[in-house]
Amino acid sequence: MKKILLYILLFLLVTIVASFILGYSKFGFTVGFIFILVAIGAANIFQMKNTEYLHHKLHDSNVRRNKR
Repeated sequence: MKKILLYILLFLLVTIVASFILGYSKFGFTVGFIFILVAIGAANIFQMKNTEYLHHKLHDSNVRRNKR
């Protein structure tokens, strides 16, 4: 999933740059907006996974500590 999102973001970024170079600024702004939405969505997804991972890691550590 990480690689797919990375490829999508790279494709959108290249499309934004190319559209501004070719003079299609409205299209570039639209694709830029889509780029921002995808980037924020991906950041939120991976932030939630990281929070869950850290919670489980700390919880396991506390359980082991309390068993002693």
